[in-house]
Amino acid sequence: MGLLPLFLAVLTLALWPRERFNLYLALLGLLALLLSFGRHFPFLYDLMFNFFPYFNKFRVPSMMTLLLQFPVAILAAIGLDRLLKGMPGVDPARVRRVVAVVGGLFLAVVLGLGLYGASGSFASEVSGRIGERVQQQGATAAQIQTYASQLTPKVLAKVHGDFIRGLVILALGLGLVWLLQRRKIPAWMAGAGIILLTVIDLWGVAARPAVYHDRKEDSHAFDVTETVRFLQNEREPYRVLPLTGQGLNNNWYAYFKIPSVLGYHPAKIKIYQDLIDDRGPVGVRRSVIRGHLLDILNAKYVITDSGRTGPAVLQAAPGRYEVAHRSAREMVLRNKSALPRLWFVDRTRVVADEKQHLAAVADPAWNPREEALLFEDPGPIDPGTGGSATIESYAPREIHAAVTSPGNSLLMMSEVYYEPGWKATLDGEPAAIRRADYALRAIRVPKGSHELVLRFDPDSFRIGAALSVAAYLAILIAFGASFLPALRTRRG
Repeated sequence: MGLLPLFLAVLTLALWPRERFNLYLALLGLLALLLSFGRHFPFLYDLMFNFFPYFNKFRVPSMMTLLLQFPVAILAAIGLDRLLKGMPGVDPARVRRVVAVVGGLFLAVVLGLGLYGASGSFASEVSGRIGERVQQQGATAAQIQTYASQLTPKVLAKVHGDFIRGLVILALGLGLVWLLQRRKIPAWMAGAGIILLTVIDLWGVAARPAVYHDRKEDSHAFDVTETVRFLQNEREPYRVLPLTGQGLNNNWYAYFKIPSVLGYHPAKIKIYQDLIDDRGPVGVRRSVIRGHLLDILNAKYVITDSGRTGPAVLQAAPGRYEVAHRSAREMVLRNKSALPRLWFVDRTRVVADEKQHLAAVADPAWNPREEALLFEDPGPIDPGTGGSATIESYAPREIHAAVTSPGNSLLMMSEVYYEPGWKATLDGEPAAIRRADYALRAIRVPKGSHELVLRFDPDSFRIGAALSVAAYLAILIAFGASFLPALRTRRG
């Protein structure tokens, strides 16, 4: 937020604490600050999370600090505006006293932080934090010590540099306010100086995480590789698991319309995250060697590098994979036990408790090709041996499939279960979508050949679209009506 905007915001509250607008901004900032603590301030956060609609849809509590920055900026602008205009009717001596007290407190805090940053305890804390982060990535004790000893001095150098810069900026800003109050400089000079110092302060912070690339470097970012060419020749529905340098949460393959079991999206479906999270009982990394997660997700191919990861996977899971394609840099392993996008099972097992259900999915003894795990009893199910199901068209919001069931059988779909909005029909008649294998879909199909259609058509989307169209029409009508008085005047 910047030292000077913070100083001006606190100064505004100290000089005009009873103004309703200032009080509102202060309470908004305080509320946002306390909410940003999340589980560290459960009294308020749990209340909001459990009882306020849509509050639990926010990703992380720290995002609430945006609502703190907004009132600070407004309060700072109010304070600077009034300082520059001279504040008629306000006792100048009182203003100077408040400026001296608030400025002294800010200088004391900055100096205190600077002294702490120069202490040995702070250096030890930095080294410990670095060690914790590296340890989470699987580093050895020797690697942790080496990395911490190399990085800690760099962090401390930045901290010390920030302290000197912050102290200079704060001192210059306070000097400009003091000179303005003593009428030693004109208002425009003080205002321009404070704004310039704030820009310098914020620029130094904002420029650090920014990484600039030459456009020429990115011009080949999406060049077609040998691996992409091989995968694009695949005709049956499939997904991939990339274990290359692109990273597990990278959406690079989506550019070529190659479906991946992973990727990044800020709005994650919880039940799917439960499956793929390596901190849970299943985990996508763990399933590369052991488990059935990749099988039920239709992950037919695992993309690895040719030098180390590929041979290691082949050695750790003998017989499970075969080399489908190899290039100088990458190796594509075919998962021989991957299930198709649609398949019939022979039997079902009901596991109603979510934790036990997830543990059942993680059990290596479970055979997903033959048995489906459900949360409720679907009734008698005939074996699916001899059944067939083929996807005829596939789009994000609509799927068509031709299904031939050998009896009253259960069809599994390697598609994420999402209750609000998805609707299924068999030959035009509604069909129930059941949650199976923790996060997938299952549909009971009677004997014979059928046309299966799934559409994502939530009522909320249609209502929202109708309201949006109505609102735009109302705006256009109101805009047109605003010209009527002028037209009447001309005619008159």
